[in-house]
Amino acid sequence: AVETQIHDYKLEVAENYAKNGFIRDVEQRLAQHFDKIVEELHGLRGDLQKAMVDMAAQKVSRGGR
Repeated sequence: AVETQIHDYKLEVAENYAKNGFIRDVEQRLAQHFDKIVEELHGLRGDLQKAMVDMAAQKVSRGGR
């Protein structure tokens, strides 16, 4: 009976904890990718704001055309 319980416990550990480790690894990699995407979006926002300011400045310097 004890051997059966140990076997069942080892099986449960292999099924659950191995999966949890894999899931944690995938979650960590996804978080790193999301962080990179957010950084790019922040950079694009800054570029867009600068472009809008530059366009407005050019329009003012041309007399509003």
